[in-house]
Amino acid sequence: MFFDATVCVVELAHAIQRWLAAEGQRVTSFRFESGDDEEPNILCFRIGEDGARLFSAWQKFPSDTPVSTERLERALRAFVQEAARRCRDDLGVDVEGWIGKAG
Repeated sequence: MFFDATVCVVELAHAIQRWLAAEGQRVTSFRFESGDDEEPNILCFRIGEDGARLFSAWQKFPSDTPVSTERLERALRAFVQEAARRCRDDLGVDVEGWIGKAG
């Protein structure tokens, strides 16, 4: 599970879930910037014909290797589910209604 004290993981999970839920009318790019962080572009990706290209202001080295769209979507859904589960199990807070269900 991704963790950084300056990033609200629930806020990120909500933004990802909104992107996932827009299937069919979804834009081909995603950018997340937390209101709590001074770094822009915490997580970004662009979907192209050959897959998704991911990048972040925090990445250690550049990568131009695409990831399949299916693999990206599976990973994003898993992240949303894990964020909701960890909030519920570790903190006793049910955030699933706010985040939305990742199916």
